[in-house]
Amino acid sequence: MRTRIWAVSAATCLAGGALLVAALGPATAASSARPHGWAGAVGTAPAAAQRAANARSISLVAHQIFNQDVDVKPAGFSAGDYFVFAETLSSGGKVVGRDEVRCMVMYTTFRCEGALILNGKGQVDVAGSLSRYGSTLAVTGGTNNFVGARGQLVVGRSSGDDTPLTLELLP
Repeated sequence: MRTRIWAVSAATCLAGGALLVAALGPATAASSARPHGWAGAVGTAPAAAQRAANARSISLVAHQIFNQDVDVKPAGFSAGDYFVFAETLSSGGKVVGRDEVRCMVMYTTFRCEGALILNGKGQVDVAGSLSRYGSTLAVTGGTNNFVGARGQLVVGRSSGDDTPLTLELLP
């Protein structure tokens, strides 16, 4: 049975061992208590850290459509395990793209990298660590309309299978 955990259950897992259209959660967990989706992060970055000066904000909603766990030795939820997931991205109720992400379980964080692929616009690549202390990833580049992209992706608290994302692109 799948349950959402970014806000509560991921904190327990971490303690034991979590776009953009026209210009452009808690994660689910399998019965093994592995987090999926963006929701694995428990905390939120301080407000000042979430807003870069002169950034263009793009609000999206990610809806999970796929997730898969990969359990490496030792058996059970432990450092080195990873999970992959894919989500549709919508803005204003309209699907505008998808994301594809891989997160590895570290000791106190999830190290994630992924791509936000926007229909007809290009893609934005992101990477960083998610933990109970923060859920902000660095924008590491992009293609087409997003060549040279820089900024950050702020992952909000999930509701059901939906997770709010805010892409903040610097000029």
